[in-house]
Amino acid sequence: SWQPWVDVYFRGEKIISARQISRLIHEDFACLPLLVRIEKARIRIMILISPIIRKAAAEIRELRRQESTGAEILSEGVRQQLSQDLKQLREELSIWASYDLLALYTELFVNKELFDRLLPVEGEGEGVQEEARLLTAKNVSNGKVFYEDLPALLYLKNALQGVPDVRHVRHLIIDEAQNYTWMQLRALAVEFPQASLTMLGDPRQEIGAGLLQRPPVADQDGGPTRTAEAFAPRQSAHIELTKRYRSTWEIARFSGALADPPETGSSIERRGILPLLVRVTTKKRETGVMGRLLTRRILDLFGEGFGSVAVLCRKADTCRGIYQLIGAGLAEAGKDMGGGQSVLDGGQSVSAQLVLNDDRSIKAPLLVMPVYLASGMEFDAVIVPEVGCYHVGERRTLYTVCTRALHRLYLYTEGETPELLRTIDPEYYSVTDLIDC
Repeated sequence: SWQPWVDVYFRGEKIISARQISRLIHEDFACLPLLVRIEKARIRIMILISPIIRKAAAEIRELRRQESTGAEILSEGVRQQLSQDLKQLREELSIWASYDLLALYTELFVNKELFDRLLPVEGEGEGVQEEARLLTAKNVSNGKVFYEDLPALLYLKNALQGVPDVRHVRHLIIDEAQNYTWMQLRALAVEFPQASLTMLGDPRQEIGAGLLQRPPVADQDGGPTRTAEAFAPRQSAHIELTKRYRSTWEIARFSGALADPPETGSSIERRGILPLLVRVTTKKRETGVMGRLLTRRILDLFGEGFGSVAVLCRKADTCRGIYQLIGAGLAEAGKDMGGGQSVLDGGQSVSAQLVLNDDRSIKAPLLVMPVYLASGMEFDAVIVPEVGCYHVGERRTLYTVCTRALHRLYLYTEGETPELLRTIDPEYYSVTDLIDC
């Protein structure tokens, strides 16, 4: 229950019992959000006290008909007492619907008994779930709400208050669905209860805490996965698209071998050149070596007539460093115009843009950005400056990087071929070694 209900009295008379209140809220109005149920129970109570109010009002009218100073004073006293009694009752009833959303959310994690009852887990996942409970309890108890908590808070708020009337929304399209968690999808299901929906996504491109680890309708045993459960009882169907159109045949074959699980579909026969792994060996302890190599590659690509080039990094901090190196390289290669723009010999203008948030106000043909912002985008050429930093557990992240490329894909690393690329057939990419003395 929301709280232990108590008998309601008004002017010494029992208006409604705690059992009757509980029945109203948990049975009669059970189909409604909790706070709406409480409000309806409050209205019912105010209706039940109407006879007492009418009786007091009649007493006041009778006293006012007696044309005497004493009767007038007495009627005013009765009126004020009735007003005070009503105010007190309304205040008592308003407490029922008052709540602290963050305090409720905190209680879910601080109260281990409640948490285990709501989310029973046995076996291997028990330790992980307990660790997550303790971490979340510590954070929210200290007033820290992380991004991952927002869908759960939204779901809890909607469950308590209800959602805005969005019956006019007949269909919902969810793009990049592989990056949504179950709780995010569940919040959308509550927010749009009557809408049909289309979910588009590639589970191989999941680079966060996404959900589409398997096809979104049925698992290997034919039962519903948690994706379908998020929108239950709505029926669902799964359509798998197996034809790849974006990249050249060579890039599609290379990225398909990186995929987890490996891709089994086909790609269009648009031929190009093999992805290139550049292994850099430098005997100088100089930070500008990689910047010069990347700048040279970028200038060659624009010289060939490509219109968009992206340098995709694992982290935002790496992007900042790479952007500075490339900016310095462009300035060295031509006339520095400021703002990441340079004019090369022959009048060609090359401008670079550092993208660190999802505002999508992209203007420059050369972008430096983290991979998690590049999902859903495509570029003529993609350069990966730190492929050696991707470990085996980041296959999906690197797969997402590589599938952004339409025509050219270049991967740079310091030293030997990275372990992750050694799992791919060497015929799927070419290798060149650069030694900078």
